[in-house]
Amino acid sequence: MTTWSSIFPKGYALLDRQYFYEPGVYSAVAPAGTAYVRAAADGAGGFKDAGGDGWGGGSAYAFDQEACAPGATFSVQVGDTAFSRPSADTVAGDSYVKRADTSSLVYADRGRHSGSKGLAANSVGSVKRSGSDATANQGGASAGDDGDTRPMGLGGRGASVNVSAMPGGGGGRGVFGGATSVVPAGDGVVALEFYARNPGY
Repeated sequence: MTTWSSIFPKGYALLDRQYFYEPGVYSAVAPAGTAYVRAAADGAGGFKDAGGDGWGGGSAYAFDQEACAPGATFSVQVGDTAFSRPSADTVAGDSYVKRADTSSLVYADRGRHSGSKGLAANSVGSVKRSGSDATANQGGASAGDDGDTRPMGLGGRGASVNVSAMPGGGGGRGVFGGATSVVPAGDGVVALEFYARNPGY
């Protein structure tokens, strides 16, 4: 018989889990007892401006973990869809976790307003996946982690004619045909976990 303790050994010792959903820049500090940190990120989804028909691409996903001392500080950026659209296509649409020396632990590329996906090649992490390009009638989905061992709950579908984009980097849409409004893309998301021991993957 499989027991809960054999699936989730006490040795993993999760100390803290933090999710960042609102676009912006934040700071995080490793709590007492920390020995390892895990981080995952999706950039913001691509977003067509109201002036242009079209769909936005889905964002990339990035994950990594490493040894971490208590008190270590991290800078966290959650990608903003306002910066994944034609009027302001900048790195503020990307999501990341950076160490105190400003090097990236994870960096997730944003989707593009052109319908192009966020790219693993533009991202940083031991696991990197590109999002999905937009199709003729739907925004691109962000790359997610639902198929991974111990997923952290990241990933968002793109907008369709009747469904809004999901947070976690799903692509939005511009005005089509008789439509009178745009469907915004999903903002980015970042997850941080601090462990007392190496959690494995």
